[in-house]
Amino acid sequence: MKSRLFQVACMSLIIGLAACSKAVDDVPTDNTDNGEPTLMALKLSFPTSEQTRAGEETGLADESAIRTIDILIYGQNRILLDSKHFTSTDFTLQNGSYTATQLIQTTTGLKYVFAAANLPDNLLQSIKAARDVNTLTDDAYTIDRAAIAGADDDAFIMCSSKLTGQTLKSYTPTPEQEGVADPQLPRENRFDIQLIRMAAKVTVTEANNLSKVMHNGRLVGDLEFAIDHYNNKSYLIQRSAPDFIDPNWDETGWRTAPDGKTVTSIAESKYWDDLAKKTPGSDYLTVDASGTDFNSLAKTYVSENSSEPGILLKGTLTRLIVRATFLPGKVYETDAAATGFPVGYKEVDGPATATTFYKITNSAGQAFFTLNKNDVAGLSKAVGATTGAAEEIEYTDGKCYYSLWLNSHANAGAARYQTLRNQYYACTITGVHAIGSPREELDDLETPMIEPATDISVEIAVKTWDVVTNSYVLGE
Repeated sequence: MKSRLFQVACMSLIIGLAACSKAVDDVPTDNTDNGEPTLMALKLSFPTSEQTRAGEETGLADESAIRTIDILIYGQNRILLDSKHFTSTDFTLQNGSYTATQLIQTTTGLKYVFAAANLPDNLLQSIKAARDVNTLTDDAYTIDRAAIAGADDDAFIMCSSKLTGQTLKSYTPTPEQEGVADPQLPRENRFDIQLIRMAAKVTVTEANNLSKVMHNGRLVGDLEFAIDHYNNKSYLIQRSAPDFIDPNWDETGWRTAPDGKTVTSIAESKYWDDLAKKTPGSDYLTVDASGTDFNSLAKTYVSENSSEPGILLKGTLTRLIVRATFLPGKVYETDAAATGFPVGYKEVDGPATATTFYKITNSAGQAFFTLNKNDVAGLSKAVGATTGAAEEIEYTDGKCYYSLWLNSHANAGAARYQTLRNQYYACTITGVHAIGSPREELDDLETPMIEPATDISVEIAVKTWDVVTNSYVLGE
């Protein structure tokens, strides 16, 4: 039987729940609560795109599905008192909102409420087992890419944007008035909580009339993109601006090995394994042409990733890889009769189709290409270049790679290169200036992020990733 789901049909989701909800049986029972029985209403809202031009889309219906909602209620001593679990069958659509017919049963006094949509059961059980409300902001949870982006059931994890605490008052409704619309329900008993996705969205398009021709060659075929260094560690509730600290944010941790010893390379750090590395050659999506319909854009999703300014290195940040196929305009081949520069080699037209080649760069920054691996050593000597093994400069099947960094201009209130949850990074490639790296893997992990790459130009618009309005699905 297919899971029931509903998709957010408006920018607010009002929940009044009690009889239709089912409490979780294993909530701790040793937390003393001396409050009197009362009722509360809960409104779940979603961020709107204040930075987005009117009519400009950022979200899709299938990115807004909500299958379950879990509510955790903590007492004034910040220990878990109760939890509620709901599905789409607990709601009806009324006046543009999803509303249940009952209110939530709880007690008077100070209460902290956390809400989450589409929370995996194992994660929910971990939160409840911790009991302390501080686990929501202070405990690092390992949430892989598939889970956070809803790969299993097409439903993204959404959590409260902050912890909300209010002091509930007594409320005894009359049969005629009971419900979320009752004007007698105290204002303090109405919780308004904003949910945001834990993931961020990335699309990549080419600028109109993008030129792929360079002075020494050209790119052919489709550009492709993928994500590397996906952060598997997250806090459930986002830390505050301007740092938006995540579990592997601090420089000290990046310079410390799992055994506590100081390391010289971040690849030996206790945080290194928190970043999931892309499997070489896999997971690429096609860069879309300018003007592609928004609903048809290829998209991928990333988690939040931030770094302390002192450790703002390429190896600590989420990386966007662009893969291309390069054809050198001219190549060199052996010719014993050739007396010009470089001696013993002649220049001929480059290949018409993609093939493996080798790039040699001399001390003057001049690039020379050859198709013959056996010519690498001799050509290097002839042009005055110091080149290592041929494999180090080999462009297999003509593939080259460019590294891009999201949020390079410090948009959305974050520091430069910080990737934040519930943001939409709409990337546009505006220029290609040079051949990329021959290797997909990042080989300069310790390089500080000072300026963006110069071999490729990109504009990245950072927008609030909207929950889709006026769209819903109810049923099997």
